[in-house]
Amino acid sequence: MIAKRLSLFLTLCTSLVVLAGPGDTTEVLVHDEVDMTWYGNYDQVGDFPDGTVTYEKVLMEYTLGCASGGCSDWDYTTQIYLMHGLGVLDSNIAQIDTISQTPLVIDTTWNVFEVEEPFEMGRVITPYGGYMANNQNGFTNNWNHRFLFDVTDYQQLLKDSVKIRAHYSGWSSGFSVKLRFIFIEGTPPRTVDSIMNLYRGGFGYQNSAQFESQHLPQRTVYIPSNVVAAKLHVITSGHGFDNNVNCAEFCPRWYRIFTNGTQRYQKNMWRDDCGLNPIYPQGGTWLYDRADWCPGLDVEGSNYELGSYLTVGDTNTINMDLQNYSWTGTQTPSHIISNTLFLYSSVNTTLDASLDAIIAPSDHESYSRRNPICSNSVVRVENRGSADITSIDFVYGTASHQWQHTWTGTIEFGEKKEIQLPISFDTLFQQGNTDFIAEIVGVNGQQDQNTFNNEMSSNFDQPEVYQEGVVLDLRTNSKGFQTSWSLVDQDGNVYSSGQSLQSYTNYRDTIPLPTGCYVLKVMDSGKNGLSWWADNDGSGYARLRDLNGGILKIFKADFGTEIYHPFTIESTFNTVDASLGNQVDIYPTLASDYTELHYGFFQQREVQVEVFNTMGQVVYQADFSGTAGSFKVDVSEFQSGVYTVRVSSGGEFFIEKITVQH
Repeated sequence: MIAKRLSLFLTLCTSLVVLAGPGDTTEVLVHDEVDMTWYGNYDQVGDFPDGTVTYEKVLMEYTLGCASGGCSDWDYTTQIYLMHGLGVLDSNIAQIDTISQTPLVIDTTWNVFEVEEPFEMGRVITPYGGYMANNQNGFTNNWNHRFLFDVTDYQQLLKDSVKIRAHYSGWSSGFSVKLRFIFIEGTPPRTVDSIMNLYRGGFGYQNSAQFESQHLPQRTVYIPSNVVAAKLHVITSGHGFDNNVNCAEFCPRWYRIFTNGTQRYQKNMWRDDCGLNPIYPQGGTWLYDRADWCPGLDVEGSNYELGSYLTVGDTNTINMDLQNYSWTGTQTPSHIISNTLFLYSSVNTTLDASLDAIIAPSDHESYSRRNPICSNSVVRVENRGSADITSIDFVYGTASHQWQHTWTGTIEFGEKKEIQLPISFDTLFQQGNTDFIAEIVGVNGQQDQNTFNNEMSSNFDQPEVYQEGVVLDLRTNSKGFQTSWSLVDQDGNVYSSGQSLQSYTNYRDTIPLPTGCYVLKVMDSGKNGLSWWADNDGSGYARLRDLNGGILKIFKADFGTEIYHPFTIESTFNTVDASLGNQVDIYPTLASDYTELHYGFFQQREVQVEVFNTMGQVVYQADFSGTAGSFKVDVSEFQSGVYTVRVSSGGEFFIEKITVQH
């Protein structure tokens, strides 16, 4: 079913999403790789739809790249604003000319302009771009990265001619901005009645009382009687740290949301996954966790439903408070805050599960840390209907094979949830497949109210292919206890692992592997990899070698939190396995005293037998020659556990797992 309908779709972002058919989608390009070379505003006017058509979803794709003169070395804040004209004129003095001194006569030139209200639609922090500018560590000055923002609720303002502002807080060249707006026809989940800014700007922090009285005063808002729902969208990021508490950048602090004097929500302003940044390595301190942001990534906003806490047809108070803290030092902490209130006059959908993203398999740069895959596709679903979602029926796969899966759980309105869809890796990769398709075919046991947003596709890469097995070549730094590793097969079983490692120690673990797909993870609990310029933990490294010692993969030592490396043992190994496997058998595979190798060679052969534990260490080795017969392997002294037996002869191999149980 999916394959037949795939040709009807229009790919909006390469390997990102497929959401609409031809004619159902309108695109508007506003900034087209505009250089941002110095602190300030970069304004462009876009020609948007005229408002006669409604749109189920409006997306803003922000592509951040290097400026034509090169990327900057520093992490700077960029913000995208919709500049809404209020229909009121204002003016300021452009120039004063003196016509006469005696008597004094002057001529004044005025700038007349329309008053505009900015609404922040997205915020992205630039990466430390030195590697891009200098063509180092796999980067070039042609680097770019895409971010996607849902701006559906702004569609009543995104019509006709609209000024869009890209604000760049950098003090040097630079980066570029490209903005593509994607309008997808249909009925939005809710109809917006009005939009208003509550708080907006970057503010210096002295103390809680000063900050809240000057920058976050309580707001009084009248809620019209036709309003049926309300949402507060909050974006925060903390900056500055040259003080005794490293605030606001490197100190976790909360904010609270109040309505009519009662606390409704609390959130910690902290992002703890910077070490998993897909843009790595960077020339600066990219892997440190920060106050709601990471260098090179978008600043994720938070949505708070306020409808049940507000009284319609009356005035209400809304307030935001920050956790109090005291600091001393030379650099004042600052917080950049945007609070936008959306009031809705109707709820248009009851049951609507929307595919929001295919995270895996995908070759999109945002999901590079989680791809390729060996098993379990991952999709993200958003509930865009008022009813809770408790089950979803999926059909998914490639053009040559589809699977079915029913997920159960709970997704509330406006919530997004990642869902794993089980797959078979060998079927996914067969015939060189590189396109993945997913479709929602049922919600809560019935048809979805809006089927238009139920399908997506992605492009994906296949894992690297190795022969026979791998050798993990690992050297720890001065904090070996922070390093661990695991090798997991396509079924999620831990095939081999290592932990509690010694410092400044070389480990070389030989891991013969049968045909299959595997994921190697090297983890660092300190989130700073095995070697990084900004710390004094010393230097380590991680590499993969083949069974003969040749280099297969050299991993970057400053990987942050983890190395994630999927790979397959080449499927043609089945041929090699079969050629020797037809002549070799091992039993029992569950043993306490011994296991026995049975062979039936047609001529005299030199044979080597090796047994490996789960650490990849050789615990038994023997050589013999023969044409037919059996060979016993004594396992009575082995510890209970799983072992791998590898039989090799004449360039051919046979691998079998056995379990020792005492």
